[in-house]
Amino acid sequence: MGKAFDCIHVGPGMAYFPAVSLGFKESIVANFGSTPMRYPVPGFEPIQQAPFRDLAKAEKLIVWLSQLLRLFEYKDEILGQDASQSDESISNQAFLMRLAQMLLHHLAPLLLSPYIIEACFVPLLESLCKVTSVSGLSMNETPDGKKHRLMLFLDMMFAFLEEHELKKSLEGIIVCLLTRFRQVSSSLEYRQQKQSLLLLTCLVQHTRTRHHLLEKILFGVVRFNSFLHVKPVDGSCVADVAHVWWDSNSVDQTVEQNKAAYFVACQKIQEAVASVEALQVELLKILLDNSDGTPMQASSRKIFLRNFREFLHENVLSNPTQRPVTLCCIYRLLVTFQALWECEVGEYPIVIPARTFYDGSVNYYNIDRLGGVLSHLNRTLRVQLMQVLGADHPVITTVELPRSLMRDLDNALVGFLLEGEEKCVSLDAAASLVELLDGVILLYYVEAHRHLSKVSTLCKSMGEYVTALGTVTARLETYKRHSLDMPPEIIQELEKSCCVFRQKLSEQARHMAWVRAVVCSDDKQSQLAWLLRVVLHTVKQASQEGQLFAYVPIFYLHSLIEICAALRTYIHPAAPLENVQGYEDLLIEVSQFLCDHFSDPRIVHTGSKDALIQALASFICSPNTLLSLESVPYTSRMTMVRALLRPYESRAWAQSNWVLVRIWQGCGFAFRYHKSPHLLKKHGPRPLQADSSLISQSIQPCPSYLFQCHVKEVMMSDERVTTAFLNSVLNQLNWAFSEFIGMLQEIQNVSIRPQRVFIESRQLKICATCFDLTLALVRVLEMVASIAPEIFTDVTRSSSEVLLGRLCQVLCQVLNRVSSQTSCFQHVITLDIPDLESVDHFPILTAVVGVLLALLLDDMQEFDVNVSKVPRVTKAVLIEPSFQLESICFVLGDVQKGLILKKVKPFSFYNYSDDVSIAEIENVKKMIQLLSFYQGRLSDAGVISEDEICTICYASPISAIFKPCNHHSCRTCIAHHLMISRACFFCKEPVQFVIGLDDTVLPDLSRLGTQSS
Repeated sequence: MGKAFDCIHVGPGMAYFPAVSLGFKESIVANFGSTPMRYPVPGFEPIQQAPFRDLAKAEKLIVWLSQLLRLFEYKDEILGQDASQSDESISNQAFLMRLAQMLLHHLAPLLLSPYIIEACFVPLLESLCKVTSVSGLSMNETPDGKKHRLMLFLDMMFAFLEEHELKKSLEGIIVCLLTRFRQVSSSLEYRQQKQSLLLLTCLVQHTRTRHHLLEKILFGVVRFNSFLHVKPVDGSCVADVAHVWWDSNSVDQTVEQNKAAYFVACQKIQEAVASVEALQVELLKILLDNSDGTPMQASSRKIFLRNFREFLHENVLSNPTQRPVTLCCIYRLLVTFQALWECEVGEYPIVIPARTFYDGSVNYYNIDRLGGVLSHLNRTLRVQLMQVLGADHPVITTVELPRSLMRDLDNALVGFLLEGEEKCVSLDAAASLVELLDGVILLYYVEAHRHLSKVSTLCKSMGEYVTALGTVTARLETYKRHSLDMPPEIIQELEKSCCVFRQKLSEQARHMAWVRAVVCSDDKQSQLAWLLRVVLHTVKQASQEGQLFAYVPIFYLHSLIEICAALRTYIHPAAPLENVQGYEDLLIEVSQFLCDHFSDPRIVHTGSKDALIQALASFICSPNTLLSLESVPYTSRMTMVRALLRPYESRAWAQSNWVLVRIWQGCGFAFRYHKSPHLLKKHGPRPLQADSSLISQSIQPCPSYLFQCHVKEVMMSDERVTTAFLNSVLNQLNWAFSEFIGMLQEIQNVSIRPQRVFIESRQLKICATCFDLTLALVRVLEMVASIAPEIFTDVTRSSSEVLLGRLCQVLCQVLNRVSSQTSCFQHVITLDIPDLESVDHFPILTAVVGVLLALLLDDMQEFDVNVSKVPRVTKAVLIEPSFQLESICFVLGDVQKGLILKKVKPFSFYNYSDDVSIAEIENVKKMIQLLSFYQGRLSDAGVISEDEICTICYASPISAIFKPCNHHSCRTCIAHHLMISRACFFCKEPVQFVIGLDDTVLPDLSRLGTQSS
């Protein structure tokens, strides 16, 4: 049994049982003798004895049958008769058919055995197709005589075999071919795979056999897509990629010199697989024949499409898996579709009509639509449907049924519409191919994209190993170059690490050769780009249908986003995006669609709305796609910006806010990092989690000055929209920071307990998320204060005072909580909790300081110690009750000595010299000087009398009177209150309007009172 079993102990009391270890969703087929052994071991017999008597009998019958088939070519000369004597010719043929019937009568029972089929019957079919000696033979090269014999033999089988015998025989043939096809090839010739495909292609050329296989076997006993897969060759052949290469940025010359040989090996693999793919496409073309229908029998294409739809429902939608066979299936179906469309239709561009989504011609089962559930759409959009489909259309008449009878509406409609089509000899070429393409798009959405993402992890893994190898190699060279006195054990460990990394990279590079040649090759990239264009044109055309756009199945939108992502991140850089013809225009089209539709009210499906905003966020992150966003028409860009600046209440705002952050990142105060500097400095127990929030991920800054200008344009042109948006941002900031501090306090309480208590990871992640949300909201406020400070500083804007007061309040609250040395914030940071790596002083303090600097910029530039009048913005900051100058001084390390914690290094921007520039620190110093100076002036000015101070906040003077009750407070307090309720603080009487001390109506506060009602 081989060397692996030499040391196995045998004897009395010893028993061994076979066992197999399988991964998730893996399967195995064990042959105990039901079919011939592929690798028989001399001296051993299978558990199940071979049917030798039946085998000998079958071999004899097959020899006679093979000889008889040859005689049919000479049936006119068998008895020496002239071909002109038609009666004798017919009698000769009848005589031979009678002999064939007798032979098949005895052979049919034997064909019920899989052993007989594989040992005798399949070799007969191969001899008739002449695939035994020529493994790569194409159909056009098969001799006509061979084709005739095979077709004649298949006619005999359908004529003389019982139905169950015929079904079992054909089933055994297909199972045998699939078993051989799925076996891993030992060479790039793919001999067995080509033989199986060629024999199957010959069989399906017979019309009745093709119909039988499509109806009962290829979508039942076996899965047709299994014949469309190409497995990688075994390990010994992968090793033929002798010269491995990986992208080392030209640092490792020993690797770079193998690049040419490596790509030659990739090309060799690609050419070998292409020959198998050509046979698979030929097979699909025959299975999709649309010319073989009769009044009594549907065409092959109709059978294929009907069963393909059922296959998608039963094997894909109901049980989604990540099978690599699905990706191969999609590629083959796309090539086949393109060839058939060019031959039968020839109209371009290819677009799936929007009518397909709501006229019931295609069964979408229970797939959701962009506008919601199908039954709801049929009721709410009945008038629009009648205008397009007509009042007598089945979709319209079915809407009138009671709701209890509409559960299976989609299936009922499709069955009704297909009932009349069964009488057609063949399907409409364009409509049938459109249905096929629709199924391909669905197949990509459910399975293929996830497999592509899984393949892309190989590139990421190689990148990590390359980085690790470069780091270790650099350290090793440093030690050797400077002749440092290092222990030899350390040198040996470093050299061992280099060897391990190189070995791992060599293995992955060989697997990557297969990925480059088969999965992510240039032709596969072009196929996906073509599919992306079709989906894009389809959804754009459907969008022009008005409210009927809501009928588009969700997988069209998701496929559009996913295919674009696959081309940009999964297939790239194996096949660079620049290789796609017209990729720049394609990205601009996708960008325009995202801008126009990411807040489209017709899209109500939650998952689709999230997918759109995530896609927009991913486009913002990359320079190439950001350029495409900036290249879309002005109206589309402004549509996107207006949607981003809608108030955050009653909608998912976190991702929209993150898009605004990405527009700004790279321009704010110390906001040029791709990863927060404290994460690079910290030596935590483990690195940042891969599933952390977007704001904490390592993404290179890529600010958009164009969109910053658009944000300013919208906010300066519509004060009402601006006020609503900023109030919502401030509300969410209050909520996020309050939740964050509350959870920090819980963590602090748990940590100081004498008994050991574990904190749930989920709670820690929620805490980190609240911190990230706080940080992102503050950065958006920084952007607004920087690009449009007039919103807060311009006294002619009615809302500026209220917004400035609210902003100063929340900034001071955040500063005080974060800078306090005795707060829960400082306590939790010192604990160094793994799931809270993103929580630190640096990111939040730089954001808050950035907002203050933007607000005080003009005051700092005009600062003059000889001017006693306190500037407006500076005064707003200083009169905020929670303002503490020590909180701002904290950022430069100025902490009171009594509050410095032992063994804790004081925080300071000076510790981040690579991230906070000298100019930025100087600005902070100027701001502290400005605030310190005017704080003293305000103190010298005296204290407000008790009769003039606001009794709500006890910080600001009275400046607003409520009508009609005449109670009063400061403007800031009443502004905050009127955003929630219009009842008076004191008497609860409704506030109709607000006036100032000079009896003039304050329109901004009066409007707030009206809105709150």
